[in-house]
Amino acid sequence: MERTMGNWEEKMAYITFITPFGHRLYDREQNRIIHLQLHEYKALENVKMGCGTKEDYAILRKLQNHGFCCASDLNKIEHPATKNIETIVRNNINQIVLQITQNCNLRCSYCTYSGNYYNRTHSKKSMDVKTALAAVDFLMLHSSGVEEVAISFYGGEPILEFELIKSVVHYVKQNYPEKKVRYNLTTNLTMFNDYVIDFLIKNDVSVMISIDGPEKVQDKYRVFSNGKGSYSTVVSNAKRICEKSKEYFAKCLTNTVISPGSDYRDILDFLDGDELFGPLYSTSTLVNDDDSKIPISYDDDYYCIYKKEKFKLMLAMLGLIDFESVSSLVKADLTEILKMDRLLLIGGTHRMKAHHPGGPCIPGQKRVFVDVNGYFYPCEKIAEVDNFKIGDITHGLDYEKIRQMINVGKCTEDECLKCWAFLYCGTCVAKMVTEGRISRKKRLEQCGNTKDNLLRHFQDLETLRFYGCDFKQLEEK
Repeated sequence: MERTMGNWEEKMAYITFITPFGHRLYDREQNRIIHLQLHEYKALENVKMGCGTKEDYAILRKLQNHGFCCASDLNKIEHPATKNIETIVRNNINQIVLQITQNCNLRCSYCTYSGNYYNRTHSKKSMDVKTALAAVDFLMLHSSGVEEVAISFYGGEPILEFELIKSVVHYVKQNYPEKKVRYNLTTNLTMFNDYVIDFLIKNDVSVMISIDGPEKVQDKYRVFSNGKGSYSTVVSNAKRICEKSKEYFAKCLTNTVISPGSDYRDILDFLDGDELFGPLYSTSTLVNDDDSKIPISYDDDYYCIYKKEKFKLMLAMLGLIDFESVSSLVKADLTEILKMDRLLLIGGTHRMKAHHPGGPCIPGQKRVFVDVNGYFYPCEKIAEVDNFKIGDITHGLDYEKIRQMINVGKCTEDECLKCWAFLYCGTCVAKMVTEGRISRKKRLEQCGNTKDNLLRHFQDLETLRFYGCDFKQLEEK
């Protein structure tokens, strides 16, 4: 006899899915993936749709006797760090990101400061020395529990304020000689000269070079204010670094923004095969669509290339091809797959009364973004508006604001409490912004992609496991 789903069944947080090697169940309470027989798979599907038969419920009870598909006790969205946030953050700040300027000598068409995003535009504002050094003092005062800290210089183009960078490095050496400090700099590389390069090499500043591909791609999107392309200048300065120190240049990183409608194959061939930039560790990102005024979408060509490269990554993970043949486009996926394999070894939400979806980091712990005026934000990805301030250089961190921010899932509490993807949700505050405000609607709009991506990762994991992937060995490499 069929029956409709009741409140009890609604509290069961699981998903069934199909792989080329059989049927699977992911159970949130246990945070585990198990094999299902076809009749078990069909029974659980029927129960979820509210049309389970007596036989279907018998199969469900059998699984429940083994701890799967049980009703959840979770009834409240609350981040586990909520009550102890001040203790957690006070002495454990890992990094400050200094927005030393909002100005830039390039006018990249996709930049978040281009005018195509709400609440962010280029300006001539720069951070003064007093604010920068006060931010350094703040970091040192609140990082006693951290062995090594990082200071990152962010823009705009940071080299526009090179003298400020020098002042910060000198100040740290003079006042905190015992502290282990890493320096990071993201740059378009167009303003480098011998003076700049010598300083960066001497102080071992880690440099990430923004370059989008071969000349025709770079010069289409990354242009000077007069419209001239930047490729030749970037290449010339990269060669200059290499001539001064091949060892230093080999440690540089590159980041590529892949724009919609680009010649994706040319970009990948450049990243993987260019004589100068190809050997460097590279990352790639898509154009940021958070709080964008215009819709951003990618065509089938991009996704076809991505899937092909992802397949090569999986072959490499199985030891069937060399990792060197895997494109940088998907190298980040290796980290995600290994991370997911680790996460599936820990417990789920079984017997938890309160918890929070997995999206938000703890603002003020991993990093603090300090804008040109000395205001604090969780990170550089969030628009610099009052709603997202978590303190300032004068008054320190606003712990109550941080508590609110780590509990952003409360705005979709009813939906989240039932969600099978709860533990792996990647929707942080930056993904919930609409015109400078946190939006419940925007958060819910992320759900489909979050679940689709998670299922793909689960299917990838199960495929790799079926063929005997040695995850432990990959972790050790």
